[in-house]
Amino acid sequence: MRLTLDWDNISLNKALKRLKKLKKLFPDKQIVFNISSKKKGFHVIVFDAKISFEKSIELRKKFSDDPKRIKKDLERKKNKLPCNVLFDKKISLKRTKNKY
Repeated sequence: MRLTLDWDNISLNKALKRLKKLKKLFPDKQIVFNISSKKKGFHVIVFDAKISFEKSIELRKKFSDDPKRIKKDLERKKNKLPCNVLFDKKISLKRTKNKY
């Protein structure tokens, strides 16, 4: 399982400090670090982390992942839906007048 983190409204310096701690936990794993779609935070993915869902939740809390994502993933897990989803762009769901 991969570990994903969504860090909103933090400085680059603070994000880099967190990344350094993550690298100590996962020294041989690929870690991808991107600016979030809103450009107000960062998305982090630790590939092939080899951790359980429960451990991922624990680490996401420890590393200050968005609490709403954690809550949603706990609900999604109960319903056997995919978890740890990060988006690279915001999707706006607007009503249209088109009929199908």
